[in-house]
Amino acid sequence: MIFLLLSVLSGDYQNLFMDAENLGMGGIRTSHPLSVFDNPVSSSLNPTSITIHGALNFLGLSRSIAINGGMKRGSRSLGFALLYNQVPDIEDTRNALIDENGNGVLDPGEDLDSTKIVYFTSHQSLLIIGFSRKAGRLYTGFNVKFLYQVLGEYRGVGAGFDFGLFYKLKNIEFGLTIRDASYTSIFWENLIEKIPPRFDFGGTYFFDTRAGRFRISVESIIDEMGVSPHLGIGWDFLGWGFASIGLNDGALSSGIGLKISQIRTSFSLSLHEELPLTVRFTLSKGFYK
Repeated sequence: MIFLLLSVLSGDYQNLFMDAENLGMGGIRTSHPLSVFDNPVSSSLNPTSITIHGALNFLGLSRSIAINGGMKRGSRSLGFALLYNQVPDIEDTRNALIDENGNGVLDPGEDLDSTKIVYFTSHQSLLIIGFSRKAGRLYTGFNVKFLYQVLGEYRGVGAGFDFGLFYKLKNIEFGLTIRDASYTSIFWENLIEKIPPRFDFGGTYFFDTRAGRFRISVESIIDEMGVSPHLGIGWDFLGWGFASIGLNDGALSSGIGLKISQIRTSFSLSLHEELPLTVRFTLSKGFYK
């Protein structure tokens, strides 16, 4: 299980994390961005605010905490995000093999010596600084990000860039994010890990009723693994709360939240077909009139 989780992370732990509201809508991000984690243009789209996130990913196999915010000055905006993610209790079995054949492989009939299994923790830290600009209906932006990762006794540092676009029509919004556009590199002691570009694009259609605003969002993510579809439906009711449900490439998610004055709280759940439940909480404070 833990190795499946590490394969999900695979250095690209920025994409493991998102606002609870986005998670509840099936991981919809680039066409409904709430932070620079989602799209570099988010600080131009959203009110000046600061937001704190906490998550137990896959029932605590991974634990995350993040803070992000943004501010505007005219047509230009600045955003930031800090993320810390931890994967505890990873088994190191390299010295525990009872290797009767002497080939260094766990063959049928061989076992591990449990007294020689040691445990370590993986730590990931990420800093993102995002710059964006509005020009009519079009928003453009880019992120500069710095990464630091600890895997047992190994250390890795890296940097990369994201680019984002966003376009608004009357009832439709389109988003495009190119993550790791420059092939983000993580430098280990004897290895350079390359994170290839990933393309997120999609759109959100919204309409207003007496019961509030409804949003229907569709996005696709294209990376070296193929195409991952996302579908989300959100309901902002009476200006003070919202609910959502979504599908994310094999994962079912849902969320609820409250909006009171300049305070927004969100709570969401996501169940992956091969991994346990993910629980996420977001608290945001706005600074606007």
